[in-house]
Amino acid sequence: MLTVYLVGEPGAGKTTLMNAIMSRVNTTHAADKPVKHLIHDYNGKRVVSLGWPRPPFGGTDTLGHSAINLVEQLLLPILEATETQILLGEGDRLATNRFLYAAQDYGQLLLLHLPTSPEVAQQRRIERAEASNIKPQNASWVKGRATKVTNLVAQHEAVEINWRDTLEQQVATVWTLIENRLQ
Repeated sequence: MLTVYLVGEPGAGKTTLMNAIMSRVNTTHAADKPVKHLIHDYNGKRVVSLGWPRPPFGGTDTLGHSAINLVEQLLLPILEATETQILLGEGDRLATNRFLYAAQDYGQLLLLHLPTSPEVAQQRRIERAEASNIKPQNASWVKGRATKVTNLVAQHEAVEINWRDTLEQQVATVWTLIENRLQ
């Protein structure tokens, strides 16, 4: 199984990119046990994406804090047994060494890093908060998440996605990386 996990600081565009990546797959059904996930088909390959899409925060950020135990102890073994070929996820909730090392135990890990300029990320966070009628994320929390991402990127040899590329170029890059890892 190939686990593809996308990280970046808050406001980098992870959810936007993941939604665009998922536009290339056919969703076959949704499940909420043992954790929320969607099952898809991509050219005959079974693909599972973690979490639900929803604004303002989607993906694994829709999972409860206990998800790390459920994914590691329940979902990964189920996916391996059902011959899932690709597991997709993004966001802060499962962006942990514990999850990433567990994913490696079940196959390959492709950690993707979506950097962006701090100014662009800040503007996106402000716009997202205004559009959702919520408070912007706390600056110290954002700084902590950015540091966490920097550490994960270094520890797991993440592949950087060019944030200046168009969304379509980014999607093409990700699917090319996935296809190359599956060969």
